[in-house]
Amino acid sequence: MNSTPQLLNRKSLLQSLFFVVIIILISGLMTIYILSDKSIKEAFIFNNFARILLNHYSENLDSEKVIESAREAMFADLDRYSTYIKSNRFKQMDEELTGGYFGIGLSVINHDSGLMVMSVRENSPSFEGGLLSGDIIMKADSIDLAGLTTAQASSHLRGKENSSVHLKIFRSQNNSQFEVDIIRRRIELMHIPFAGLTSDSIIYIRLLDFDAGASNDIEKALDSLLNLDDLKPVGIVLDLRNNPGGLFSEAFKVANLFLDDGLPVVGTNGRSIWDSEKFISNGRDITSGLPMSIIVGRGSASSSEIVAGTLKYNHRAVLVGDTTFGKGLVQGFVRYPEGDGIKLTISRYFFGDDVYINEFDSTLNEIGEGIPPDYYFSDELDNSFIYALERSLNLFHFANQNQDEIIKNFQAGFLDDSWLERFAMYLEEKEFKYESDRSQIISLIKEIAVFDKNSKIFVDECDKFLKYSIQIDKKELFLQKEYLKRRLAQIAYERKYGINKSYSEVIIKHMPIVKYATKILKDIN
Repeated sequence: MNSTPQLLNRKSLLQSLFFVVIIILISGLMTIYILSDKSIKEAFIFNNFARILLNHYSENLDSEKVIESAREAMFADLDRYSTYIKSNRFKQMDEELTGGYFGIGLSVINHDSGLMVMSVRENSPSFEGGLLSGDIIMKADSIDLAGLTTAQASSHLRGKENSSVHLKIFRSQNNSQFEVDIIRRRIELMHIPFAGLTSDSIIYIRLLDFDAGASNDIEKALDSLLNLDDLKPVGIVLDLRNNPGGLFSEAFKVANLFLDDGLPVVGTNGRSIWDSEKFISNGRDITSGLPMSIIVGRGSASSSEIVAGTLKYNHRAVLVGDTTFGKGLVQGFVRYPEGDGIKLTISRYFFGDDVYINEFDSTLNEIGEGIPPDYYFSDELDNSFIYALERSLNLFHFANQNQDEIIKNFQAGFLDDSWLERFAMYLEEKEFKYESDRSQIISLIKEIAVFDKNSKIFVDECDKFLKYSIQIDKKELFLQKEYLKRRLAQIAYERKYGINKSYSEVIIKHMPIVKYATKILKDIN
């Protein structure tokens, strides 16, 4: 009798028992590891906690809301730039990383009746469809836009290339409604609304952001303006006011355009060695060292500060305006297979060897000190009256309604004070009321005095001061007359001729901070 099969069976049984023992041991070790690793253990506890809540709470809970609340709590103690990102936002970011999107070419803000058109991109589908700034988009296809957020409503204007969107429009200028079909197409992101020469042969470039393609657009603009046959530029003004930043890579490329090889651009210092690096310029200054000023302000942040700081600390440019925002933090992204992900602050950036904008603990110092200008010039929007007036959109509406007359008068050089009187009457009709911080404080003191039953003499004095303060507030319209007349012209020009014309005819000729930045370069020369 052959005993080989029995031996094989016994051998197979022993091997099976051996592997079972190994698996048990491995499982035991994994269990010990999980229990000993605090983060994994807490994740298990959290998962169990959420399951108990959803299964045993006295009322039904929305699982998505529970998880969303937990996510928000995880980021609550971090800086404002670290957050959870939903898949639809990632899709929008993906679109923008290509340097464009599929839409109709509008900038809009929220309005009670839908979306108000603030500007129409030249040669865009909206431009060809006859839309104007000031129009109200009430419906997109069958969707009523009233009551939606700007992001929600704007999403209905975007869509697949060559798809159509049917819009219902209200035009306040003549109190009419109309409907129009517009075909979506690719809209390239507008990084530079204007690049040209001033009357002093100084290049002026307005840069709105550092999204994908910004550096290429600057390089093209410089290449065009530096190689004119009949004119040689004598300086460069780069306007970064209210530029919120964008891609770190674009900031490096922009700074690199103005530096010779081997100079420090910026460094990053993070918790991980992979997030710590020094970036060095690697080309040549394409302007051959033309004198340069950069206009900055409180709204110049992130990548704007990288460019401004790099060129300032390398003594390549002077800064004009106000101290920058103070965002010296770098974010990284993690994206999960299902589409969602996180944005997380991973490092701080610095200039030279140790010039940091943000202190070490970004959760306590998420806004740094900013970069100070070499030449201070106050921002007009720092004036509380101008800020309140701009937010009310009354300037915008008045200029739209009187567009042709404003342009005609401005071209003739006599946009005189009678326009201020007309505008003052318009504001009265619209019930616009401005109350300065001073008047608000005096009013509050008076209310407290009345509530606490202070003496009649004190209350009367408060009332006297309040009336005097209100009289000063009413004079603000005429104190800011040069700003108001210029803004009326700027809005009217943009609506009729497009944004490029508003810059060439109004902004670079009449905006005080631009004139100051060019004067500095003339003095340097």
